[in-house]
Amino acid sequence: MFDGLIVLLMLFIVLVYLVNSRGMKEAAIQMIQSTEMTVNDPDKEIRKLQLQIHWCTSGMVSLAIVILALGVVVIWQFAILLF
Repeated sequence: MFDGLIVLLMLFIVLVYLVNSRGMKEAAIQMIQSTEMTVNDPDKEIRKLQLQIHWCTSGMVSLAIVILALGVVVIWQFAILLF
């Protein structure tokens, strides 16, 4: 049961990292569009960042499903141990 809790904690840390990474990529797109950040090819850079945001979002959804499933199993094991 405690192994499951540790795994849940590690997965939650990865989820927080993905959320923060996605937010930083969105901020970079806003900076490029407002010309605060200069790049050689803004359209190419924005497309690349949007693709990375897409994969971050997909990873977040997948990880959230895994965390939910593992959380149900850990709670079920805890309930069995408790009663």
